[in-house]
Amino acid sequence: MCNIHSLTLIFVSLFLSTSLAQTSASADFMKRFIKEFNSNEYDSIYSKTNQRFKDRISLSNFTSILTSVAQKTGKIKYFEFEQKKDEALEVFNLFCERQSIILTLGLDDRGKVGTLLLRPLQAGAGSEKKSVDQLINEWKNDKGSQALVIGEVSKDNAHYQFLGSVDKERQLTPTMKTLFEIGSITKPLAGLILHAMILEGKLSLDDPINKFLPDSVQLPKVNNQEVLLKHLVTHSSCFPRLPDNMKLSIQQLQNPYQSYTNEDLLRFLKKITLSCELGKHQEYSNVGAGLLGYVITHVSQKTFDELVNEYIAKPINSNEIGILGLSPDWATGYNFLGMKQENWTFTSAMVAAGGIDANASSMEKLLRILMHPDNSILGKAIIASKNTKINGVQELGTFWVKQSINNKTIIWHNGQTGGFSAFIGWVEEDGMGVFVLSNNSTITPTKLGLAYLEKLINAK
Repeated sequence: MCNIHSLTLIFVSLFLSTSLAQTSASADFMKRFIKEFNSNEYDSIYSKTNQRFKDRISLSNFTSILTSVAQKTGKIKYFEFEQKKDEALEVFNLFCERQSIILTLGLDDRGKVGTLLLRPLQAGAGSEKKSVDQLINEWKNDKGSQALVIGEVSKDNAHYQFLGSVDKERQLTPTMKTLFEIGSITKPLAGLILHAMILEGKLSLDDPINKFLPDSVQLPKVNNQEVLLKHLVTHSSCFPRLPDNMKLSIQQLQNPYQSYTNEDLLRFLKKITLSCELGKHQEYSNVGAGLLGYVITHVSQKTFDELVNEYIAKPINSNEIGILGLSPDWATGYNFLGMKQENWTFTSAMVAAGGIDANASSMEKLLRILMHPDNSILGKAIIASKNTKINGVQELGTFWVKQSINNKTIIWHNGQTGGFSAFIGWVEEDGMGVFVLSNNSTITPTKLGLAYLEKLINAK
């Protein structure tokens, strides 16, 4: 969801596919779009949309959104074609004065705009490195920023920063109990549940996925190989980022996973074609994580929430991590433009991709056992999850991102939903780590988390 994965933002883009040449029509549109965007001629851009687009969003709403985008990004300096996602949609990177964005464009057969989706362009490996202090100052100067909780954790100590407000209207500082969505951090936690069930003899990383699917829904082999559980958890299963039968309206994009069911997932799997080198070709896949959730709930005959409670929440002595319902402790979510965003809800088909919620108290407890696993089944699952191998070569933890900084190993993952973002990571050799929680859907927690880990390493 590059190791930095985004699930959403306003005008949410939820698609990935193969890269083909851009069309001349889309290139011409992009040149006009940039000229008119930089001149605040939003009504002229709107005039190039088709009637179906206009039926979904009014000129006033369209103008309001693009005005907010422009305030966030500044003027667009130039664009690059990124990829063609299918016959109708093309993706462009727009490099702007302050924050660059990704634009997904769909033109109809008359050259009119039917799809115009915007989300932030994530910082890549070549981006300028900034210190923790620089990043926090940038966050403070961003008018769209809301709450930020930063926890630095070692074996015996923890240091916290509680910044901003949980809600624009209430102006309340976040606390240890404030609840946040943690998005894709759910994935490695689902991996911990998998490894605990493996230790109990219920599953194996080498189990074929077809073992758990109905006879009428069997995945095709790839070069005569079965897709295995270990392929799902290392993003090497040949699955796309998302299923192509997630047909969403503008309204549904505010909560994109709420109506995608197990039946939808099975219909998608029944007709899927797979073409890559299993176990070697890595492509980040939310549908792969969702399918893992389908498998572990099918085998256990328990809901995903029950599994999180049994294998993670109870062992760390916390009832504040899981699929948490209504509570006065919730922070209000905001998208990257600073607009209020409803909480995301998940069906069982995709909940393992990003459905877990948590607060600072539970994240501290989780980080402690991740850094210092004990002899419990959770501790043993953590050790196993950090050493998943594909084709005999250690390439990636079970959904964890592993990389080296100054000859030390950092292990981490981030998460992002429509109105929240989060990060958790640690220095393996030193047993020190950090988590960051935000009720603003931006890349700030990831940049801050990685900067903190480098700071911890350099301080040793």
